[in-house]
Amino acid sequence: MAPMPHNRILTTGDPRGAGLDPARLRRAADLVDRWVADDLCPGVSLLVARRGVVALSHCAGSAGHGPVSDDTVFLIASITKAVTATAVMLLVEQGLVALGEPVCRIVPEFTREGRERVTVWHLLTHTSGLPAQPADNIEIRRAHRGLDAFIAAACREPLAFAPGTRISYSNPGFGLLGEIVARVATPLPAFAREAIFAPLGMVDSYLLPPDRIVARAAHVRLAPGEEPTDYDANSAYWRSVANPWGGLFTTARDLALFCQCFLNGGTYGGTRVLSPAAVAAMTAEHAGPHLVPADGTLAPVSRGLGWDRRGGKRGSCFGDLVSGATYGHTGVTGTMMWADPDRELLCVLLTNQMNGTGRARLGCLSNVVAGACV
Repeated sequence: MAPMPHNRILTTGDPRGAGLDPARLRRAADLVDRWVADDLCPGVSLLVARRGVVALSHCAGSAGHGPVSDDTVFLIASITKAVTATAVMLLVEQGLVALGEPVCRIVPEFTREGRERVTVWHLLTHTSGLPAQPADNIEIRRAHRGLDAFIAAACREPLAFAPGTRISYSNPGFGLLGEIVARVATPLPAFAREAIFAPLGMVDSYLLPPDRIVARAAHVRLAPGEEPTDYDANSAYWRSVANPWGGLFTTARDLALFCQCFLNGGTYGGTRVLSPAAVAAMTAEHAGPHLVPADGTLAPVSRGLGWDRRGGKRGSCFGDLVSGATYGHTGVTGTMMWADPDRELLCVLLTNQMNGTGRARLGCLSNVVAGACV
């Protein structure tokens, strides 16, 4: 049985008061400092909190326009999916969307060739059969086309397998989830701002970042051999797409508020954002190791609704020392967040390095953070 959540408010305090060994916790800061020194990433922002106490808030390296600081904004890439899933679950709570509902009932263009069997649940668990990217992903970006072009592409993508029979990570699937929010309620940038960010006090979180946020955004260093374009992660075009699968700009502090809300069972600061039932559903295992990944590997996968789960996995980016109840997400820009409800522990890591520092290094950092608990 999961522990009863507390209504914690994040405040900076003594690590010892939160059951964290300061010397062991310092190892986490030293580790990311070495990443910067070894040029694995230009800059980093790391935040660790336990029992509502922010025990470590550490910044190092360059944002491209100056040193990384607590208010540096990062493009967090696929961590965005946890926010998009939360928006969908808010509609589920309101009775406007059902997890077992066929997507074509809301997005009629998404039909034929077996697509009528794809449900909202399939999209949330990456079991729809849709590919990682639409076939014409680069062509759409080169032409500076909007989100509607990506949705149209998702609606014509052939399914690689029967829905629910395998797992295949899919950005188009989360594009469709954002489209569901837009058609049932309002466009996702506004919905997320009003229903999630504002109630939680996430004042620096935007899917459509204004100029004042862009000015504070860390420049993403592209992967080796990748040339800058007018449609890459740093482009004004890409910021304008507001994609539901990876377009969120935010800070480590804001993401910590989001994680703490989940650890609190859906509340923060006396405001309920999500029901305990929805939190439990999102963080439970829905698609597990019994489903073979579509790429043919036998690596165990555990998915919640919009979250990855630690489950029984070993060697994941969440490390080996967090509890099996841990849930989180990573992003291709070198970002990671996770929450361990058994220890009331959360970790947010933001970097500005495309393709990140590698899952093994993320796992090592997670182990250091979890190992600081006493």
